Amino acid sequence: MQIAININALPYQAEPALRYFIQMLFQKWTATVGGHQFLFIGQKEENIFLINDSNNSSWLEAPPPGKTIAYQYWQRVRLPVILKKNKTEFLISAGGLNKIPARIPSVLLVYGNDLHQRKDKGFAKLLQQAARIIVFTDKDVAQLSDEYNIQQGQIVVLKAAPAFPTSPLDYEEKANLKNRYTGGKEFFMYSGIIGAHQNLTNLLKAFSVFKKRQGTGTKLLLEGPVYKKDKAFTDSLSHYKYRDELVLTGELPSTERASLIAAAYALVDPALRPHAGIQLLEAAAAGVPSLAIAGHPVLPTGTYLTADMTDYVDLASGLMQLYKDEGLRNQLIQQMAANAADHRFEKAVVSFNQILQPLLR
Repeated sequence: MQIAININALPYQAEPALRYFIQMLFQKWTATVGGHQFLFIGQKEENIFLINDSNNSSWLEAPPPGKTIAYQYWQRVRLPVILKKNKTEFLISAGGLNKIPARIPSVLLVYGNDLHQRKDKGFAKLLQQAARIIVFTDKDVAQLSDEYNIQQGQIVVLKAAPAFPTSPLDYEEKANLKNRYTGGKEFFMYSGIIGAHQNLTNLLKAFSVFKKRQGTGTKLLLEGPVYKKDKAFTDSLSHYKYRDELVLTGELPSTERASLIAAAYALVDPALRPHAGIQLLEAAAAGVPSLAIAGHPVLPTGTYLTADMTDYVDLASGLMQLYKDEGLRNQLIQQMAANAADHRFEKAVVSFNQILQPLLR
């Protein structure tokens, strides 16, 4: 069967940990499933999917998504012609408002900004057209069902997972990473897109309160790509009162990011609308506690410390709790580790295959 996989929106729509999960999910699935040919459609920098042993994949470079005339022409004219010429029989679209030829059965992976389209008519049409919609949390199912009147049987939850095994580091390994990144100091860590929309302003305010009250050398490390359109926020970092206690690493390779999480004192996710939570799952597997909003769609209650992420004072209280209460910290580590086993990458690949197999021939 000729299957096209459109990942054109992936670099622009998914934060790095989720992007890497989706990349590796497709790479592993296409390398192991037999009897099909795959055409990947996407950006040049995402061309890693031909690295498998089956030689059943090819690559088509696409223009960056946007409102440009070139992209609209690509979407409406060139892509349908290419898919027809390729004799595409099935299409998998990984996010983005990508127009889908009506004659081709399709599966949509819905995540990130797509979940905040606010009843967009074009997006509604894509959802109605899809043979199956894949999301990453039960909360996403409820949202799409309510906002777009989608039958819940059409929507399937795929549990995301770290794309490679993570485990606790020993003392020397942690010390080496701290020496490299924080001058040997303990650190709280955030991993994700660096920008104001990620509620990082409140995190910085909370860290200021923490530093003032605790008088500790603990640092705050921010890892991830900088959102270039949010120049006001990135410029403000140079004027931050505790700038010398703030470490910005940029986006690190996935293995390095996971190792750094394993060396952190705690992982902090200040998101008001958290999603797949892969970084928190990496922290759990590495024996590192997390601080996040109550009612997280991935993490069970009691496995992480909660804070009101709209209130930087409450967030600061959470940082101080983790810093001062070693018993609480150890309790969270134990409870989180028990939950981490339910989110394994191999299990996600099997589940993805089970979702798709009834739709393929």
